[in-house]
Amino acid sequence: MAKPMEDEPGSAMHIHQSLVDDKGKNLFANEDGSNSELFMNYIGGMQKYTPAAIAFFAPNVNSYRRLVFGDSAPTNVAWGEDNRTVGLRVPVSDRDSRRLENRYAGADANPYLAMALTLACGYLA
Repeated sequence: MAKPMEDEPGSAMHIHQSLVDDKGKNLFANEDGSNSELFMNYIGGMQKYTPAAIAFFAPNVNSYRRLVFGDSAPTNVAWGEDNRTVGLRVPVSDRDSRRLENRYAGADANPYLAMALTLACGYLA
């Protein structure tokens, strides 16, 4: 379960994702290390379509007990760099390891559906 005990932290499934080309170059970062336009569009797709996919990221009643303010769990579709309170976190990284972390899915989510929907949300931007 994502949150079996009220006074204990919940359990989440964080999905880290990046896109690379056929030569292994990370497409989420520009040569100077800044966020690429593709990366920003991908985040926009995640922000736009995650509300429609949340039932797959949090499939049970107890799943929503984890998604509360003040518990280091996401409560909105905000994104931030190295911010563990937002649903879409960009960990501190260099150009080659730029990635996005989807923090919505709980431990009770189907990992195959959660990964597929995460990719679909970003892709549909």
